[in-house]
Amino acid sequence: MATLGYSVFLHLPTGAGKSLAFQAPALMAAADQTTLVVSPLIALMHVRVIKTIKILEIRNISAKKNITFDFSFSVVQDQVAALKRKGVKAIQVSSEQRGKSVPLAQLLDGQRLVYTTPEFLQMNSGMKNWIRAARREARLARIVLDEAHCVLEWGNTFRPAYLQLSQWKTQYLSEVPVTLATASVSDEDIERLAELFCLKLLSAGSVGGPSMKVEDRHSQMALIQQVTDRKNLRMEVVTKTPKAAEWIAERVGTKTTIVYCMTRKEAEDTCLALVRVGCHAGVYHGGLPRKRREFVRKQWMMGQLSIICATSAFGVGCCPSGKPVDIAL
Repeated sequence: MATLGYSVFLHLPTGAGKSLAFQAPALMAAADQTTLVVSPLIALMHVRVIKTIKILEIRNISAKKNITFDFSFSVVQDQVAALKRKGVKAIQVSSEQRGKSVPLAQLLDGQRLVYTTPEFLQMNSGMKNWIRAARREARLARIVLDEAHCVLEWGNTFRPAYLQLSQWKTQYLSEVPVTLATASVSDEDIERLAELFCLKLLSAGSVGGPSMKVEDRHSQMALIQQVTDRKNLRMEVVTKTPKAAEWIAERVGTKTTIVYCMTRKEAEDTCLALVRVGCHAGVYHGGLPRKRREFVRKQWMMGQLSIICATSAFGVGCCPSGKPVDIAL
């Protein structure tokens, strides 16, 4: 549908290939065209940290001593790196890592995929100038809104730029097709998002009909939806004992595993206990030096560590080829 010029709503479960569903059309577009991907990036971790702080407060643990925001780990960074390894021109730009040494337009020109945040997209002068030039020269193939549910969940609270995205897109780039991608949305939310972006939801039978003009397809949104019964998921609640390390080692063996801990000390103690029972384990939390965190993450990604003991500083959504087992202590 995307390659035919339609706007698309991807309501697919985690692991179903949402990223590929917008990356592939980006590579099939004209060589001089760019697909703009708007992503939560770092904010995803902020939400995770906020939730953890609330849990810590319930347990009467000082949140300030145990939680920090970690900006070094990003699912998008790994996605961009993977594209580059395949020879795809892709770049991530945001206020957190934007340098001043090279003009932004020089960095963005020729890129097939540009990842950014809604704030940077709407507020950075260099980005706005590049968007205007790209529109004038018809170099924008598509706008992708990853984790599209954030528009409704965050737009009215701490990230108003998300809600403003729909107005911005409608006002300045109405002729550019859009892809909305998420795994977390209801049927009512799909309709609300379509209305916000001034898009008409199409039924399966009307997509590609003879009366549909090519120049009108950007305003028509095809819904691609899959509801999956994740039979591979198993949830179990057990009493935590002093022999938790032995229990984890027995259960997971050499499987790729994330052990989420409430505090830094708990992560360090758990890692040490796992190493003592023969596990290849590493620790990751915001109190470690940046280079150390990145080294541990890469070891885990490459399979050199089978278990990583982490606080919420370690983001989810980035997995090695072996599907990880998540354990929360």
